[in-house]
Amino acid sequence: MIMKISQSIAFSLVLFASNAAFAGSDLDKQAYQISAFGQPIASQVDIVKQKIAQIEYVELSNQDRVKLNDDLDSLVDGGLSEAERNEVIGRVNAMLSKSFADSKLVCTFEKPMGSNQRVRACMTQAAKRRAYDKTQLDMVNRRNSDLQRIN
Repeated sequence: MIMKISQSIAFSLVLFASNAAFAGSDLDKQAYQISAFGQPIASQVDIVKQKIAQIEYVELSNQDRVKLNDDLDSLVDGGLSEAERNEVIGRVNAMLSKSFADSKLVCTFEKPMGSNQRVRACMTQAAKRRAYDKTQLDMVNRRNSDLQRIN
């Protein structure tokens, strides 16, 4: 009986470890960049459209997503001069790099109030920046409201 339980626990741990190892191996290490040289632009645009639907580009705003799709469509249509094409490629690559950097997952260990046990807390770089900015704004607003109450 104990042997069966220990075997099932061991099997569960092996499955969990293999899933955890596989989950991270599929992610990109750096942002995808379009190049004017090498592969045809149309195939690179298809790759970008597949990539921006994935988790590595989750922090791409809807407004930037629309601009990016418009720029990608203009690259595929072709009616651009070489200088315009290079400018569009530069804009696309800049948006992809920014979104990729903002979408990086940052994990920290924090102690919840009233506990000594550390808990892992993960959020994207952009979400961390938004939380920081909101806290700073709340502190300024609180200071202003305290000053108004005193006066």
